[in-house]
Amino acid sequence: MDTDKMKEKAEKLIAELKKLISEIREVETGPETIEKQKQLQAIDKTIQQMQKAKIAIPDEMRHLKSKLIGELAESDEAGKLLLSIITEVNELFSDLAYPLNKNKNKRIRKKGRTIDRAKLRNAIISALKHYGGSAASADVLNWMEANLKGQFTVVDLSCRECGQIVWQNNTSWERYKMIKAGILKSDSPHGTWELNEDYK
Repeated sequence: MDTDKMKEKAEKLIAELKKLISEIREVETGPETIEKQKQLQAIDKTIQQMQKAKIAIPDEMRHLKSKLIGELAESDEAGKLLLSIITEVNELFSDLAYPLNKNKNKRIRKKGRTIDRAKLRNAIISALKHYGGSAASADVLNWMEANLKGQFTVVDLSCRECGQIVWQNNTSWERYKMIKAGILKSDSPHGTWELNEDYK
């Protein structure tokens, strides 16, 4: 296979991957999904208030909540698919980078320096404690942005090709690891991050 054909195949592969990621992002974080998240949070809040006041919950409201949960499950699956793709691509890049000499690797790491992941994890915990142990993902990110101001690097504040800001993308990864570690609940409502009881 000559170089031109390999280049053509690589370009097609990259274009297809970008298209796929864009489609997944649209399902995961598109305007329609965000609106449904807001509706579900509003319904949850209303139901909690009605339960406290010992008011019967209308069947229509229960049905709407169930419908929204079902529709948002699709965006959850899209998020898992995207994480899977990122993991596979990262592994491929690791394999490609292996033969590079140590000095070159050091230069790459320095150029691509980002805020320490431990700081992101601690900030997630602090933000959730600030909100009483549970909060919408957007509120957590806003709190982190305000409280980590001045600690983000140039790389952190840049955007990945998918359009997401680097530190926010890394925060999403850290949240995923925290769920696996049992720090965050895995069954929280869509769009909500919540500490497990031992960490509140």
